[in-house]
Amino acid sequence: MEYLFLVVTLIVVLGTGFFKARTSVNSLVDDYNLVNEFHGKFIQMVKDHQQGQLNGQVYNWLVSYMDKVQVMLGSYGLAYYTGPYNRVQVPNYPYILNTIPHVRMRVVNDHDLMVCDDMLVRYLGGLKRIIEDEEKLLKKPTAWLQLGIRYYIGLPVRLLYWFGIISSSSFDKITSSPIFKIVSGIGALAGFLAALIQILQAWPFILGLF
Repeated sequence: MEYLFLVVTLIVVLGTGFFKARTSVNSLVDDYNLVNEFHGKFIQMVKDHQQGQLNGQVYNWLVSYMDKVQVMLGSYGLAYYTGPYNRVQVPNYPYILNTIPHVRMRVVNDHDLMVCDDMLVRYLGGLKRIIEDEEKLLKKPTAWLQLGIRYYIGLPVRLLYWFGIISSSSFDKITSSPIFKIVSGIGALAGFLAALIQILQAWPFILGLF
């Protein structure tokens, strides 16, 4: 019974870790697809602008998603802005939010359009590399174990967040802190060694069943 409990517990932890890894990849892929579609429509809008036209449907779609995309880009979507004749200088300027409306007002310049394009391309490239790294975890049971143990170690903190006792920012800070990662890593190593020892001890019992 003790060995059965160990096996079931190990399977649950590994399954949880795999589910977390799969969910993370799916979420990143959804983000990539959205920004990639946004980039495609942005290029279409730029081409229309260069021909003196404006596709209202494409423009409205971009406006409806530009707030979300700007947030998703994070530091990729911010840069130092210098206005005409250096009269305006703005650090951490959100180019996506400010450039797209200027297209409709016909006061946009080619430099701002190129900066937006570069930001979107850089973000997509960085996100693609992250997805590739995350997909590798789907083939590593040791990574599933670590993710599963990290999930259950963080369960008390997660419950505090679910019941509104702590904010989402506090939850993110705690679960992404180096200390939390070290504790989860030690827990994963300890769990793996404990499982290995138990399996070795149970090996004669397993052979006896056959």
